[in-house]
Amino acid sequence: MVTGGLGAPIGLERGNYLRPNVLADIDSATRIARAEILGPVLVVIPYEDEDEDGAVRIADDSPNGLSGGVWTRT
Repeated sequence: MVTGGLGAPIGLERGNYLRPNVLADIDSATRIARAEILGPVLVVIPYEDEDEDGAVRIADDSPNGLSGGVWTRT
């Protein structure tokens, strides 16, 4: 976990809130990467290249198809 955790965000102690969570270096086959998560969670999956065997394949490999994206420095 890069950031987040249990509990309310700072300044929102009253009410029903969750901290945004960022999980990094997650394998694309794990449950957290494949399940429909109803909460503020971002899963970061590393890749080797941007072509059909790398990042594009990972972004397209979702049983839910809710969201996927590729961010790169190149």
